Amino acid sequence: MRKIKIISYILLLCILVSLAALPSSAAAEKARDIMADSLGRVVAVSHRGDTVLYPANSLEAIEAASDKGADAVSVAVNKTADGKFVLCEDVTLSNICETTAASLSGISLDALKQCRLYDCYGNPTDIYPVSLGEALESLGGSTYLILDIKYEDIEDVCSILDKYGAYSYVSLRCKVKTSEIKKFSSLDADVIGVYTGNIIWNSIGHIGKLSEAGMMMAEYRTKNYFNVCYGALVGDNFSADGKARAVAAAYDPDLCGKRTDDTNGWNELIKNGFTVIETNNIASLSDYISTSETVRESLAVLTDKVKKTDFSAYSEVSRKNISTALEFAEEVLEGRAKSLAEYEKAYSSLAQSLNSKMIADGEEQAKGALNITAGKIIVVLLIGAAFIAVQIFIERLKKEKNTETEEKNNGNKTEGLDNKS
Repeated sequence: MRKIKIISYILLLCILVSLAALPSSAAAEKARDIMADSLGRVVAVSHRGDTVLYPANSLEAIEAASDKGADAVSVAVNKTADGKFVLCEDVTLSNICETTAASLSGISLDALKQCRLYDCYGNPTDIYPVSLGEALESLGGSTYLILDIKYEDIEDVCSILDKYGAYSYVSLRCKVKTSEIKKFSSLDADVIGVYTGNIIWNSIGHIGKLSEAGMMMAEYRTKNYFNVCYGALVGDNFSADGKARAVAAAYDPDLCGKRTDDTNGWNELIKNGFTVIETNNIASLSDYISTSETVRESLAVLTDKVKKTDFSAYSEVSRKNISTALEFAEEVLEGRAKSLAEYEKAYSSLAQSLNSKMIADGEEQAKGALNITAGKIIVVLLIGAAFIAVQIFIERLKKEKNTETEEKNNGNKTEGLDNKS
């Protein structure tokens, strides 16, 4: 009996351990699906985590951003003096933590981990830097990560990902030449290639090479508002086959053509084909995406209802308005995810075409609208011609009457002169 209890406890413990592991696995799988599905929805990426509440690149910032709806979090990964990878920017260290070391090249990982990080106001916290391995172990796939690394560190970072089995919830990002993309096809990790040029054929070639290599995302960075990456020729490649997403660094206006990190900027970027938005305002972007999905669902329901409705009894003008609005709605619902502004415009147009008063042909149109037909045009022309003819007839009668009066007066004058004689 005692043995049975012990076995039962062991089985229960195994079950609890398995259940505890499920959330991380499920979260990683969900994140992976979201990032890979280029036609599903807009992806919200938190730049360095929730830096309003916690130091950038810290575990606390990453977890807070995930709690606020981030689909992924981007973090900086760089080497210390002893060749260890840490979640930290390669900048003047005294600006981000308590240390006298000038840069990462002048401090070991163990020494760096003793330095308190500063918050966004420059105040020291009780939070310390962590190594890449520690971050992967702690997060355990609960959050999708985008690691900003140097090109020459790709293989070393991949060996760490392999050690922790992290390929399913990590993407690597670095500047890479189009000619070097082919190298990535042999890697188990996904790589986001960053392109900074302004030559249209090179831009299209860049996304094409990434797709061929099986990469999920491509990022375009530019200060130029009119850069070719925002044009239809480049943007259409992001939605044509669904093989790759376009990433926009909205957190920095110098990296997204001077667009703002808010609703207006997101609307414009998404309209241009960018469906992965990296932001410093993760809570607002998450709300924006949630609202966009709600409006999209409402648009889909309304579109389906209109397609099933018989409008044969309605006027030709009304049917045409409904048809035009319906065509636009279907176009917005197809293909890649659209912006909130596009969903709202499509819904408003379709709703207005239905809500306007629609009555049968031959009756007076609502709100003074004219139902112009060929028959009505002919009637108007005939009435106009008749009116002109009447005016000409009246003028002719007046002229004849005046002539008759004038002749009569002249005759009276002649008769008077004869009598005098």
